[in-house]
Amino acid sequence: MDSRLRRWARKISGSSVEHDREALQRNALASGSSRVAELVDRSSATCTGTITEVSAQQLGEDGWALLAAVDDGSGVLTLSWLGRRSIAGIEPGVMLTAHGRVSFKRSLPVMFNPRYEIIPCSDR
Repeated sequence: MDSRLRRWARKISGSSVEHDREALQRNALASGSSRVAELVDRSSATCTGTITEVSAQQLGEDGWALLAAVDDGSGVLTLSWLGRRSIAGIEPGVMLTAHGRVSFKRSLPVMFNPRYEIIPCSDR
């Protein structure tokens, strides 16, 4: 009985994660955004997703960058604001749309100093 319960719990949690990813992708496509998985180096793009992680990284002696990982269900885009340690409203769980030029750093998509719009909870 114990192993059956564990399999059921795994099945439920797996389908929940899959459902969340599909919902993120639907939201991104409905807003007219590009999918992170389809971004092209050095192109301008608009991406919509949920912030999953935020951190401040020191760059040299005096420089800082605020990094936010944005998941749209197809992949993760890193937003990097140079010269910032924090930005009001940029925190895990917030949905936003970011506009900017995409660069690839270590094969991962990054937008430096993007314009962004936080999507209110009622619009989700």
